[in-house]
Amino acid sequence: MVTRTLRAQAIRLLARREYARAELESRLGGGGADLAEVGNILDDLGAQGLLSDQRFAQAVVSQKAGRYSRRSIAGGLKAKGVASSDIDSALREADLDDDAALRTL
Repeated sequence: MVTRTLRAQAIRLLARREYARAELESRLGGGGADLAEVGNILDDLGAQGLLSDQRFAQAVVSQKAGRYSRRSIAGGLKAKGVASSDIDSALREADLDDDAALRTL
């Protein structure tokens, strides 16, 4: 029963926006839930394509592009627990212009 409730909570959160795995793990495990159980649920959601750090990184980069530097965006993603490879890939795909971000300041 607890697993079903945690899974439903995770799906509700993911329906609103993308989450990094570590961020969602923290949200679900914060209520005293078994971290192994939370990990299994997140593994399952990842296998189903519902949870993706790569997609989360792309969404954050898309949202912050033009207003923040690559370094700032990368630091924020790293703080959320996103792997460096996912961060680099999202930044490379976005082709950010740090000079343009500086000009907006």
